[in-house]
Amino acid sequence: MQYSSSWACDFTIDFNELQSTLKAEIFVAQQYYQKSADAQCSSAFDFKVGNKVFVKAKFFQTIQPSKKLSKKYLRPYKIIIQPGILLFTLCLLESICSVHPVFHMSMFKSVMPNFFSKRTQLALLQL
Repeated sequence: MQYSSSWACDFTIDFNELQSTLKAEIFVAQQYYQKSADAQCSSAFDFKVGNKVFVKAKFFQTIQPSKKLSKKYLRPYKIIIQPGILLFTLCLLESICSVHPVFHMSMFKSVMPNFFSKRTQLALLQL
């Protein structure tokens, strides 16, 4: 069976058209899924050196008999260095000096300022 060169030329042109069409369809699908992924992605907090953050207590051993009874976050610690884009070094207490002080930002919760510090609490009325 002998094929002519015109048949081979038509086949390659059809193949190139198919390839370009598939590339365009893949690009459209990527854009669609990118929008969905971006909508579900939470924005990163803006942690800076000098800020205070709470650290998740999930990966620390406590003396509580149950994980349910332990605190969700450890006390606020000060960020002293940022060695990477998502990594931060904290100034930890002497009591937990055995823990490596570099944490990923997903282990943090930002400390909210107390807006009510200058207000005084009213006395309760006795009936």
